[in-house]
Amino acid sequence: MITFTPWRRKLAGYGTAYLPLPWGDMRDASENPLTAATYPSVIPYDTQATGNPLCELQSNTGTKTNIWWIIVTIPYSYVAASNLTLKFDGSYTLGGDGVLVASTLDVEAFPYDSTNGDFSNADICATVAQSLATSFATKSFTLTGTTVTPGIYILIRFTSVVQITSAGGAGTGRNGFNFPRVEYRARP
Repeated sequence: MITFTPWRRKLAGYGTAYLPLPWGDMRDASENPLTAATYPSVIPYDTQATGNPLCELQSNTGTKTNIWWIIVTIPYSYVAASNLTLKFDGSYTLGGDGVLVASTLDVEAFPYDSTNGDFSNADICATVAQSLATSFATKSFTLTGTTVTPGIYILIRFTSVVQITSAGGAGTGRNGFNFPRVEYRARP
């Protein structure tokens, strides 16, 4: 598990800290790391201009769903039981004669349950799936912090769906994402 030093923006008394989540720690549904070998179009998480096409449907009419996940260690500066916000910058692009039907990102988050020695079955993400637009915009997902404590692991599961129609069969659609990060309330 890689540990990251969060950067902080001070607020009154407490601060808001941001924990960047590098793509290199993310895994697909088959537990493969997101690398150039498994996802040839994956680029660094801080490249804002183009995004990571982690859900891509090419030359087809239909729906493509990709699922990937990451385990996050909540920093010890986190204020226990306060909500966290998972943020992504995301958009979709179309090519050929593709016509968008739907483009979404959904998040589920499962905290580690030390009593059972596994991740909880209770999803703490309070935000429903969000639609993506053609220009990059920040998508925020609230994680209810009631059962979250500093140092705990949270399994975050991402589901990206793109659905298109293509009259000539040459349409493409893809969802792109950048700069995944967790925002949380931090002790001074």
